[in-house]
Amino acid sequence: MRQPALVVLDLALDDGSGLTLLDRVRSADGLASRIDPDLPVIVQVNPVKAVRKPSARRERAVVCLAPAQVEKIRAALIAQGKLYAATMVSLIAYQGLRTPEELLALEVKHVRKNTLLVEQRNIVGEIVGGQKGRGFHPRAIDLLDPVRRDVHEYLLATGIRSGLLFPRRDGEPWRLHDYNNWRRRVWKRAREAAGVDPLPPYDLRHAFASLQIRAGMSIPELAEQMGHSPQMTVMTYTHVIRELKGEPRLSAEKQIERARSKARGPQVDPKAGARSA
Repeated sequence: MRQPALVVLDLALDDGSGLTLLDRVRSADGLASRIDPDLPVIVQVNPVKAVRKPSARRERAVVCLAPAQVEKIRAALIAQGKLYAATMVSLIAYQGLRTPEELLALEVKHVRKNTLLVEQRNIVGEIVGGQKGRGFHPRAIDLLDPVRRDVHEYLLATGIRSGLLFPRRDGEPWRLHDYNNWRRRVWKRAREAAGVDPLPPYDLRHAFASLQIRAGMSIPELAEQMGHSPQMTVMTYTHVIRELKGEPRLSAEKQIERARSKARGPQVDPKAGARSA
């Protein structure tokens, strides 16, 4: 017969008291009198104890770059001969793609006549189906004319006709180290040249939200196109909604075209620096 034992699940609670888990159990009201002090105690460790949980609240408001700032970054990339990177920036900032997972899983077939289809992700170099949010169906994002032209120019320059839109030189999906190298060697340099404060490429997608809020897109539709809930959309972009309140509506395409008409920088040679990592 097995010896009786008290089994306790360690939930990794810490109230700053310095008490051990066993001290807490045995000092609980009404429990100490019912526990044999000689009874062996088995503490089962919570399997998620070692996992660092993200903060449920955003401490600072998201930064939404204006189209003029995005265009300065694109101009800097073009000046470096990085047409592929300039196209990547367009897709993140003007279509709201998550990077690296959605951007680097995009295929030529996903760039359709009027929409951009998001149905798979790049997870550390492996292309897997599905959305980031569990239960989310593949989403279709309205394809803006300026981005359509950017992608068309990039495809003409590279000769890519099928498969991944941004493959490695060997044709395979980007690995995590490829993306991290790109951030350090290409993105950081272009951002600094454009005079933009430090921010990760992922945060470019907030520019898409700002564009569409200014254009008058409803919150439910914006949430659908960004791939999260209306509640999260409101919580994330409340400051943008209030800032743009009362501003005349202007389509996203016109906002981008105005920024491009004012942008100054070298003109692109479509055949230069077209390939990606």
